[in-house]
Amino acid sequence: MTHGFSCSFLACLTWWVVPVMAQTYPPDHSHAGSAVEFKMPKSYGEAANEAGHRLEIIRELMETDRLDQIHGHAEVIRRVAAVAGVLALNKDSGVPREAMKDVTKAARQLVTYFEKIDTPADSGDAAGTKAAYEEMVKLAAVLQQYVPKLYACP
Repeated sequence: MTHGFSCSFLACLTWWVVPVMAQTYPPDHSHAGSAVEFKMPKSYGEAANEAGHRLEIIRELMETDRLDQIHGHAEVIRRVAAVAGVLALNKDSGVPREAMKDVTKAARQLVTYFEKIDTPADSGDAAGTKAAYEEMVKLAAVLQQYVPKLYACP
């Protein structure tokens, strides 16, 4: 039983991480200085919250007409979403078993939105950037609904 779980976990990990790490960009796709610092999440809640935080930053960048600064934050969302499904598998993730399919589907789709938001942002297409952003917000909301709520004693 444990061996089967290990193999399943490794297969899932490979399915999530390898395509993301193998993604390459055309030689003319340069974003010098666009990298942003972030700490790779260690829990599902951290991953979902980081994606939400970066979407807030992207919203602010769109509102102030700084589309050229979206790339780095979109990249963080892509990387975080790529591990969200694996982190959701942890028994203390807060994601109920019956929601796992929805969570992994939303996370996989969120990964694909990197190009869908980066390309129009690079070209200064505010309408295209906004359309991609709105879809990303919907996908991130699926992830967010399963983030464990912190409880504090009254």
